[in-house]
Amino acid sequence: MSDDSDSKRVVIGLGSGRSGTASLTSLLDRQPGGICFHEMNPSSAVFSGNPQPLVNAVWEFKKLLRGGERSLLSIDYSRPSSVLTYEKLQDMRELNLIGDIAFYYLNYGDDLLHVAPELFFICIKRDREKTVSSWLKKSSIRRWRSLWLADKLK
Repeated sequence: MSDDSDSKRVVIGLGSGRSGTASLTSLLDRQPGGICFHEMNPSSAVFSGNPQPLVNAVWEFKKLLRGGERSLLSIDYSRPSSVLTYEKLQDMRELNLIGDIAFYYLNYGDDLLHVAPELFFICIKRDREKTVSSWLKKSSIRRWRSLWLADKLK
């Protein structure tokens, strides 16, 4: 890294859905020289038993902060938000902070710290009832009244 390597950071955000992870992503993304993904590569994540895909992401982030080739970052191209963030990364002049916010890092904190002790974690916790309520509201399907009644009768 350059002489200002102490100011360069890899940040991993942890939290369940509907807890503010998208807002945290937006906040980190607006830092000078910062870019943050929101669930950058869920298609490669294994939720227990294999930290390697997430370790690889942290290694890739560290390489990028040292000036590595930005086009080599592994992302899930089926996620439009990841593609947009990836494209923004390609055009950035300086990179001081890079991160990803996703629930699938939760099981692997110790594994990630083992390979990158300088890693920063931000963990979001939200009241259980409010989280469930938010999920129910988000997932409710707005349907015609006749279909809604048919669903209720089922």
